[in-house]
Amino acid sequence: TTTVGPHRDDFLIEVGGRDARHFGSMGQQRTAALSLKLGVIPLIRDRLSESPLVLLDDVLSELDENRRAALLVWVKSIAGQVILTCNEPEQAGPAAREASAVWHVLQGTVTRA
Repeated sequence: TTTVGPHRDDFLIEVGGRDARHFGSMGQQRTAALSLKLGVIPLIRDRLSESPLVLLDDVLSELDENRRAALLVWVKSIAGQVILTCNEPEQAGPAAREASAVWHVLQGTVTRA
């Protein structure tokens, strides 16, 4: 467990001057949080002259189909490695699954799909 760092900070995200936690859907809230996280990737790349490893843990389940598709387009366009986990692989769509190495974890056993 890490007890210090930016991931421990609280952010107030407003849309139109309103707190997104109180009026935004789960998908809208998740999209706002993802936008902040994904927005720092170009900054890291510019500062370090290399792309960071991006871990997206179960982000697809809270997004609607349009947001999911937009995120997957972004994942394909990034110059770097992205690890995307999900409970329902069909949420990633056939194009993402075909362009990726897919692994299944079941009861502690890891197998390549």
